[in-house]
Amino acid sequence: MNKLCFLFVFLLTVLPISEVTANRRYDSKSLGIRGMSPDPLDTIVPRDEETEIDAALKVVQDAQIKQGKINVNRYKHPLRNHQTLRPDKRVQGSHGNFTDSLPKSVNQALEYVAKHHAKSKGLPKKHAKRTSFWMESMTHGSVPGGVGYAVWRNVKTYGAVGDGVADDTAAINRAMSTGGRCGQNCGSSTRFPALVYFPSGTYLISSPIIQYYNTQIVGNAADRPTIKGSSSFIGLGLISSDVYIPGASGAEWYINQNNFLRQIRNVIIDTTSIPNVMQGQDIAPAAIHWQVAQVVMKAEI
Repeated sequence: MNKLCFLFVFLLTVLPISEVTANRRYDSKSLGIRGMSPDPLDTIVPRDEETEIDAALKVVQDAQIKQGKINVNRYKHPLRNHQTLRPDKRVQGSHGNFTDSLPKSVNQALEYVAKHHAKSKGLPKKHAKRTSFWMESMTHGSVPGGVGYAVWRNVKTYGAVGDGVADDTAAINRAMSTGGRCGQNCGSSTRFPALVYFPSGTYLISSPIIQYYNTQIVGNAADRPTIKGSSSFIGLGLISSDVYIPGASGAEWYINQNNFLRQIRNVIIDTTSIPNVMQGQDIAPAAIHWQVAQVVMKAEI
């Protein structure tokens, strides 16, 4: 196992609802991420880069501390969905990835700080020509998921750069989600599979990659790519299938016992730049956050 990879699969302990105090809400709304001053980045005077980065850092550090409290509570007080195939009506209509639940200004700060710190560490913007992997050049098939539905998805096709400097979070999540795939309000489905491929490179992310149902994450086995959490990272895991719905009292995208048909292989997951802001406790964002693991595969990580 690569030393850079802190591989931790969060196996969710199922507790009776009665054991979790009904009045306790552990989501971004109750813990104040949405309560930050509106659009703090908009108040930055563009006098120089130092002024901008200082202002962005304050936004990120405040958000990381608040997210740390959320993470600690989720570890200590896990909840489960109701035993239905669809989420409760209270969460119908809520949609989007993890970053959609954060204020726009926080997302801007995450990207800005991630890129600034990556540049300051002298990470290369370009990589030498890599050894190709056979999956890149083969003819890719299709499934009955509708005209034009893509099973094979190269993250660079969706805008990822992989230079260790650009924030690739949004591009990778586009590769995961495009095509009406099984995410929130789905439950489970085998109709829309996807193989999301990472060519060689370093992919900087500032919030979780959401691994949708029936999804394989595969890297170039000849020269494994790195998925690197930025110093501004906010979330519970770099790769996650356990997605909490903002404002839904701990409700999640998928039933906790239903984590099937997922695979991660041929990648390096680097968490070394992520600060531990969880109140001094020995809990940090995981490399992989799955609430349970059934009919899944992890290899060469």
